[in-house]
Amino acid sequence: MLLDQVLIEAGIAPENVGGPEFHSHLEVALAVASGIADAGIALRAAAVDLDLDFIPLTWEHYDLVLPGDALGAAEPIIRAARLASTRTAIAQLPGYTADNLGSIAPITAAD
Repeated sequence: MLLDQVLIEAGIAPENVGGPEFHSHLEVALAVASGIADAGIALRAAAVDLDLDFIPLTWEHYDLVLPGDALGAAEPIIRAARLASTRTAIAQLPGYTADNLGSIAPITAAD
C-alpha cells in the first residue's frame, strides 16, 4: 500500500509498475535475500532478520479503534500494552517504538 501511495503521489499508476507482488514483509525480504528482487518495501525487522541493508522511507503509526462499549472487553490487551516488560520487548524490535502504547484517546466527530 505504501508503494502504491508513493507511486500515485509521483503521478505513476501502480498497475504500470512491473515486478512480483508479495503478501508479507518476510516474503519481500526473502525475495531480496534470494536474488528474486533487487529491492522491496518491508519492515526493518524483516531486513534485519535476513541480514539485509535497510533504508527507512517513513514511519507508520497503527491504532486499534474500538467502540467505547468495547473497552471493557479490551482491558486485558490494554493492561498488557501498559506493562513495562511489553514496552521493553517492543522497543527492542528493530524499527518499532512503544511510544503511546496503551494510551486511550476518544474519537470525536471532528476526527
